[in-house]
Amino acid sequence: MKKLFKYLLIGMVSTFIISSCVDNKFDEPEFPFKDPDITTNTTIKEIKSLHSSGSFETIDEDLIFSATVIANDSTGNFYKKIIVQDSTAGIEILIDGRDLYGKYPVGRKVFVKAKGLVLGDDNGVVQLAALVSEGSMVSIAFKEVGDIIIGGSLNNPITVKEMKIGQFSDDDISTLVKFSNVQFNNESLGLTFADGIAHSDKNRTLVNCSRKEFIIRTSGYAEFANDTIPQLNGDLICVLGKYKSDYQGYLRGLKDINFYQERCGGSTGDEELITIKSVRDMFASGQATMNDKVKISGIVISDKNSVNVDVKNMVLQDETAGIVVRFAGAHDFELNDRVEVVVSNLELSEYNNLLQFSGVVLDAAKKTGSGSIEARVATVNDILTNNEAWESTLVKIKNATITGGSVYKDYDVVVEDGSGTIDLYTRSVATFADDALPSGNVDVTAIVGQYKDTYQIYLRNTDDVTTAGGGGGGGTGDELFSDDFEAGLNKWNAVNVVGDQVWSHDEIHGNPGGCAKMSGYEGSAHANEDWLITPQLDFSSVTNPIFKFDNATNYSGNPLELYISTDYSGAGDPNSASWTQLTYTKSSGSWSWVSSGNIDLTAYSGQKVYIGFKFTSTDSESATWEVDNVVVK
Repeated sequence: MKKLFKYLLIGMVSTFIISSCVDNKFDEPEFPFKDPDITTNTTIKEIKSLHSSGSFETIDEDLIFSATVIANDSTGNFYKKIIVQDSTAGIEILIDGRDLYGKYPVGRKVFVKAKGLVLGDDNGVVQLAALVSEGSMVSIAFKEVGDIIIGGSLNNPITVKEMKIGQFSDDDISTLVKFSNVQFNNESLGLTFADGIAHSDKNRTLVNCSRKEFIIRTSGYAEFANDTIPQLNGDLICVLGKYKSDYQGYLRGLKDINFYQERCGGSTGDEELITIKSVRDMFASGQATMNDKVKISGIVISDKNSVNVDVKNMVLQDETAGIVVRFAGAHDFELNDRVEVVVSNLELSEYNNLLQFSGVVLDAAKKTGSGSIEARVATVNDILTNNEAWESTLVKIKNATITGGSVYKDYDVVVEDGSGTIDLYTRSVATFADDALPSGNVDVTAIVGQYKDTYQIYLRNTDDVTTAGGGGGGGTGDELFSDDFEAGLNKWNAVNVVGDQVWSHDEIHGNPGGCAKMSGYEGSAHANEDWLITPQLDFSSVTNPIFKFDNATNYSGNPLELYISTDYSGAGDPNSASWTQLTYTKSSGSWSWVSSGNIDLTAYSGQKVYIGFKFTSTDSESATWEVDNVVVK
């Protein structure tokens, strides 16, 4: 009804006689709709230049500017304000009134008598108001606004600046901007613009094909608050705003969105396969944005389970070169997976001099098989000489030593082979970060990296360090026990102590394939104590036994505990025996798989032991835990 009323009012210019007894919700528009005979002497940019952030300034001079209305309250996404723009800038004007769109429709030219008005800002957005009271801006009274903001002609053209996400500055705030080839991110799909039921404002994330992000904020009172976020890709117009240091946009209505094409990031099926070396050559020659319809393919040479690379990162190597692919979220690609990545229109960039594709959507990558990359045998000096060309590829340094600390995460750890030394970088959160450095000569397989001006290498996992000329990096190298849970729980002793829920076999949600799963939730949370215990493990001839496994969890509840016992009988209630708790790296949640890391059991060399997973839950909360790829060696 509001919009219909607006159109009726405008149509009354030549066809209706206005009755003085009509009780309108707002002042009737002036007639005729033409520009008044008012001389202007300033611009919005000059007005805004009078303001200092965080302060208030009263305009004492007789200043008048003209501008065009670019946004109002017609859809409820702007409240008690209009936004006007001239050829130099835009500004918000606060008005204490509703249904302002009738008096100040989009496209109407206005003449603003600024003398006596006050300049202020709301978290970075400059505003005009009537006065300041107790440190706050006071809006222009509606009954007085007609004498301050004089309406002129209708349907004036509005300049919309075509920009890329990230190009704007404070000079563009409160102006109309247009983004092309954009879409809402995957996390926004299926959501509404805001919560129109609880009237809660929401931020949704707009991205371009290079995954640069921009906030679209919508009022819970907007008439389109409960509309679903569109899934396609295309053009979007908005009023540029800001909240503190974050730029954000405000839609005037859904007509500001014109999404008409398939989303970028996924495959169209007709991409050209190009080599990673050709990608690196493009960047070296100055090209930072990829061509349309191209993809790369290679073998994953990084190991997400050891967490020595960020869970969003993957290092991909083909027969020609290697590169870092940084996804928008945690990926699930394993070491030695063959992966294809659509890189159409993506931007190439360097992070601390390491070349990468950044913010790649997960839909852009898919596993196409598996394989392996044979590490290039090289000396340290070879790596330092060829670092740029060999960056993000596998190398193997033979007959070297690792020194400079006691554990891998120590700051000054280096690899030396007689030809030189190179930094061995290990993240502090890596599963092997606190493992002791090996003594003596070793062969080291690693990924070539760079941090600023420093060349470095980093391990995939501790299997990359072996005794020089062969041998293992720990333990005997022979597996005493292993289980990938493809055949169920038949190797284990599942003991139910408390509760009706028990350990079960999940055939499809493992890492990959099957896994062991335990939850105390069935309709609601229930109190449980359930153990999953290995068969007896004989360390009689093992000097440095280790235990490792993968784990994942979701929902709130007690952590999964790990214990070892030398006096458990192998059957019955585990609480009848003595158990020592072991520490391990736990999943952060959201079904994210992580390796426990190598758990050192050297203290139990020469003994026979049982290792048990202990799950507990309460009547108020229960997490779900999954275990896979158990190895004892």
